[in-house]
Amino acid sequence: MVVVGCLAIGTTRIKPYIFSGTTKTTEDTTKKEEKSDKKKGENIENEVSPFDQSMVHEVEIDITPENYQQMLDTYQNENEKEYVSANITIDGVTIENVGIRLKGNSSLKMAGRNEDKQLPFQVKFNEYVKNQTYNGLEKMAIRVG
Repeated sequence: MVVVGCLAIGTTRIKPYIFSGTTKTTEDTTKKEEKSDKKKGENIENEVSPFDQSMVHEVEIDITPENYQQMLDTYQNENEKEYVSANITIDGVTIENVGIRLKGNSSLKMAGRNEDKQLPFQVKFNEYVKNQTYNGLEKMAIRVG
C-alpha cells in the first residue's frame, strides 16, 4: 500500500529472515574508511535488535510513489528486481537513502494471487551510501508475517 509516498508496514510483526554482512568492529570500519576517498556511510546503531522475537517491530519504508511503481514495473515487465532509493525507519531509527527491492520469486508469485499478502522486500543499506550499515548489517530482508 502506498500512502503519500510512504509504504507503511506499521505494527505488523516483521520477520528479518535473511541478513548479509557481519558486525564490524570500530577498528575494522576505521581501517576500511581510511582507504577510501569517496563519501562514506556509517553504522547506524539501534538498541533494539532486529532479531528480538519478544516484540513486534515497527518498520516504515518511505518511498516515492514513482520509485515504488518503477520497482513494480521493472519486475512485471522485465522479471528483474531493481533497487530504488528509499528511507527506512526500524523501531524508531531512520536510515536514509537505502536501496530497496522486491525479494524472492515464489513469494512474489503467491503475493500476486492474494491481494491481502504484503510483498517481501530486501533492503540494502549501502546501495547508495558506501559503507552504510544498520547494526553492522549490509542487507536485511523483511516480510510481514
